[in-house]
Amino acid sequence: MTNTSTTSSTLVGRAAWGGVDAEHPFEILSNPHEEPPIFILILALILFGFFILFNIPKLVIRWISNKNGGELFNGIKLSSKLPSPSPNVVNGYGIALAQTPITPKSRSRASTFVEKYGPGSGAGAGAGAGAGAGAESPIYPSPIYQTPTTATPLRSFNTYPSPSSERLIRKSNPPKHFPSITSILPGGSWIDTTVPYIGYTIGQIFLCSIWAALTALGLFYNNDIVKAPVRSGFVATNQLPVVFLLAGKVNWIGYLVGKGYEKLNFLHRFVGRCIFIAATFHAGGYLAKWLHKGGIAHVSEASQTPFIMAGIVAWAAFAFIGLTSIPIVRKRMYGLFWISHWIGFVTAVIALSFHKPYTGLFATICMLLYAKDLILRLLFKTHIVPAKIIALPAPTSDPSSGSIQIVLPLRSGWRAGQHVFIRIPAMQEMGGMAWLENHPFTISSAEGGELILIIKKSGGWTRDLYDFASKGGILQLEVLGRNCKVLVEGPYGGPCSTIFSSYSGIMLIAGGSGISYALGMFEDVIKKAEEGHLRASTVHLVRTVKSYEHAVPLINHLADLHTRAYETSFKPQITIYISRSLRKESVIQGNIQFITQRPDLPTVVREGVYRTRRDNLSNAGSGKYGLIVGVCGPRRLIDGANLASRSIPSKDRKDIGGVTVRFPSALIPRH
Repeated sequence: MTNTSTTSSTLVGRAAWGGVDAEHPFEILSNPHEEPPIFILILALILFGFFILFNIPKLVIRWISNKNGGELFNGIKLSSKLPSPSPNVVNGYGIALAQTPITPKSRSRASTFVEKYGPGSGAGAGAGAGAGAGAESPIYPSPIYQTPTTATPLRSFNTYPSPSSERLIRKSNPPKHFPSITSILPGGSWIDTTVPYIGYTIGQIFLCSIWAALTALGLFYNNDIVKAPVRSGFVATNQLPVVFLLAGKVNWIGYLVGKGYEKLNFLHRFVGRCIFIAATFHAGGYLAKWLHKGGIAHVSEASQTPFIMAGIVAWAAFAFIGLTSIPIVRKRMYGLFWISHWIGFVTAVIALSFHKPYTGLFATICMLLYAKDLILRLLFKTHIVPAKIIALPAPTSDPSSGSIQIVLPLRSGWRAGQHVFIRIPAMQEMGGMAWLENHPFTISSAEGGELILIIKKSGGWTRDLYDFASKGGILQLEVLGRNCKVLVEGPYGGPCSTIFSSYSGIMLIAGGSGISYALGMFEDVIKKAEEGHLRASTVHLVRTVKSYEHAVPLINHLADLHTRAYETSFKPQITIYISRSLRKESVIQGNIQFITQRPDLPTVVREGVYRTRRDNLSNAGSGKYGLIVGVCGPRRLIDGANLASRSIPSKDRKDIGGVTVRFPSALIPRH
């Protein structure tokens, strides 16, 4: 009798788990009939471990080079404090200078930046004069030191004066270099090629294919999906923590593999689809069993059971998330996508908690993972700061356009290429829910001055922001704008394990709003050169615009950056291509070259390769560290840069150490 009672109790306990002992939930790992074999989980861990191991050398190199441009601990937390001075900056020896050091200007870099935006301050004579005959002094004071070729040396020529301070800097102490996989592998440039209509790169498709194979192995290996549908439920449940880990912005997986959360978002979406497919097999298998057993009446009766009803609700929540996450909804109706994600996520987690103890365990783990992410973002990534929001004039040929500049009093804690999210509570005066919306924008400046965002007016929210800023006046000859509090969250993304300053040549290509990325990168390269942490001898910035008027607002700022860069260790080159022009010509205004045609990217990149090879030959013994091309803009521009990179002959690639193309993953458009 006792044995019968014990057996009955055990069966009840197992029945509550769909065949798994409630007192020993992890027994499922050794049950091949109801759970995918444990080697599938091991294969998944090996997959992540491969990418982690490949990134470890890059992390080590960034750690070794942390004091000379590696930036291992940069890009984590924003601060209003100035960045720590580079240890490469020295005093008291090097070159004998007779002149008095420069006294830094008291006004801020950003205020000078915006004062030059109006057409009256540079579109006409100012723009034609380049760095500015008759215009205001550059943002960074022009150096009055002698150069190493004219100064009288005390000891050696291993140092030269910083253009922005009275200190001396070593001539060259660049960070260590680790080549990218795309430049090492034969045909590696194809990895970042986007497949038409799919929207994923070849590398992303390869990774997703491996994940899909693991999911299929778990579903079908030694298993009848109809007779034993419980396994598909385990396959879906076991992937939930992966989705939540990849969804977090403070993403430890991304840090370990050297990718920002936005570059792993494709895998977050794909794993979510795998979960839905596995959950559908799970529900469909039981539906088939119930129909076979007793028809619709049995299905209706079974669905009234609380834990089954909870499972149905969880499946419906997954379906709702998937339906509202299709690209057309995610890109054109982001607000609907965001709200639907939250509703679906909360519903699914609650329903799973009531479905089975095992699913409740995983739902709790997912909630803890997401709570961890929210807490870290709140404590370390979120700041409420005063800001100046300035409306910049639109071209007369395109009055519906225009831009907004936001200047924040944050001076350190980010890397070039990173982005922040902003929320502006003061926009509640515009009506609607705009003041609650959170939007990502790439940082347009380097550490040391104010954090600057340049935002193109392109949709509903940015139009509201432009109208909000315009109430303070549209910038003409003086700095106008509105002052208000802004909630800033970040920084996120960026180059991660890639160190631009470690390459022999640097090229930046920007189109449309991608100029924000290029400006931040270009200024950061200048900063690295001023500190002696730049290896490249030539840096080329290429910008494409529709018309000259679209280029006007930033001409003076680019000219000032060119002037500042010219006094350092590399030769700057800035080219602006005007795509909509009736005739083709090349004009040099000041230190900026204007070409009235669409850029021929294969030719542009090929010229960058030749310049890098020339610099390597002139600096014998310096090594071959390759050319890196940073590109940001429309998808066609990014694909064109990848295609141009692949057109470079392998011999030319080998001569310079490879060609690497890097581009920030497209942020979700939030208009």
